[in-house]
Amino acid sequence: MKRRNFFGATAGAAAAVSGISGCDNKLRKPSIKVPEKPMAIDEGGTLAGKSLEALRDQYLYDLNEYKEFQYKYVVDKEYGGYCVMTQWDGPPTSYDKRSWYEGRGTWSFSHLHNKIDPDPRHIEAARRSVEFVMKHLPKEDVFFPASYSREGKPGDREINLYGDIFIANGLTEFSKAPGNEKYWDIAKDIMMKCVRLYDKPGYNASELTPNGARFGGHWFILIRLATQMLESRDDPEVKAIADRCIDSQMNYHYNPDYGLYNERINHDFTRPNNELAQQAGLGHASELLWMTLFEAVRRKDKALFDENAKRFRRNLEVAWDDVYGGVFINLDNVDENRWDSVGKAGWGQMEDMIGLMCIIEHTGADWAKEWFNKLYTWVMAHFPLKPYGLPLWQDYTNRKAIFEKDPKGRRAENLHHPRQLMLNLLATERIMKRNGNISDVFA
Repeated sequence: MKRRNFFGATAGAAAAVSGISGCDNKLRKPSIKVPEKPMAIDEGGTLAGKSLEALRDQYLYDLNEYKEFQYKYVVDKEYGGYCVMTQWDGPPTSYDKRSWYEGRGTWSFSHLHNKIDPDPRHIEAARRSVEFVMKHLPKEDVFFPASYSREGKPGDREINLYGDIFIANGLTEFSKAPGNEKYWDIAKDIMMKCVRLYDKPGYNASELTPNGARFGGHWFILIRLATQMLESRDDPEVKAIADRCIDSQMNYHYNPDYGLYNERINHDFTRPNNELAQQAGLGHASELLWMTLFEAVRRKDKALFDENAKRFRRNLEVAWDDVYGGVFINLDNVDENRWDSVGKAGWGQMEDMIGLMCIIEHTGADWAKEWFNKLYTWVMAHFPLKPYGLPLWQDYTNRKAIFEKDPKGRRAENLHHPRQLMLNLLATERIMKRNGNISDVFA
């Protein structure tokens, strides 16, 4: 798959302004430096120690490896959909399917087709998954089935909105391919249904949130869906949901006592008077923040972008493992500095790299370039499985990210990894076209 090469020399140093005084001694006026516009690249014209061409080529290599593995082992050519549980070198270990991964895979293949590579295989894989799940589109306010047999026999229904919103997200990207426009409306119907269910008292009630809960993870999947829908069509109801997501994350889930995000709060948006007030979901907060950054770019809202970039930096600095590198995803008790797990989730690393690239592209902030260099270099040293003679990357791993080959195989992850590759590939190519300059979104 060929992508055009764009890269030129970086801008030179700013010129000094000088003049001659009217005095007989002809003293020069002091030089006044013209501020340099921030660049999206380092002084050497690189990101993470790579030229933009080399970075782009690495994204293309990893993306090609991903899609070919998916076509060989994950895409079900007989029944449609995706069998994501595989052996390390390929063949499936289970043919069962899940709504989460149907929606995720459909988004990934549709986005690959729409934005990067118009290979008809991509939209065909998405189409067959869409047909697979649409057979069970609920006619009332209930969620999709959580799982299916290989042939499509449904299991129990989902108990929260994740599966439905992943499906709606896939449908939204699928609707951007010619002839599929009707699926935008279906995606909106699913979104509105999910919000109605989410707003019912008692939603996902537990001992810690007896009247129901609000989840940081729900706001990020809703705002990402809203942003992608609004890219295609202006709609006041969808815009209102995006506004609500922003308000909920910035004013309710954000805990000003320690500058991090509580994953769960009460249904009425108050903070629980129990252990939940000490739990910071760093991984979900990273997603919530970068997805709000993307919406701020769409709106050209610099104030919203800047505040979320500041919070993103704080979240990343707390999540970083100063001993072994990489980011943690769940801080179980802030005051006690007690972590739910010290393992490293691949998706946590991917989401932070997306957020950093977004901040780099639109602001050129030195701190973001430094962190991208640090995280990208660490990920590339620990997650690709090529050194072990295996395809793709590892996903969940131990604190040191030392590869341990589980005899049960793996989940051939079909969202976080390819999404990071695609979004950051596209950002890299845009920076190349601008000769290393930041965007003019907020100019």
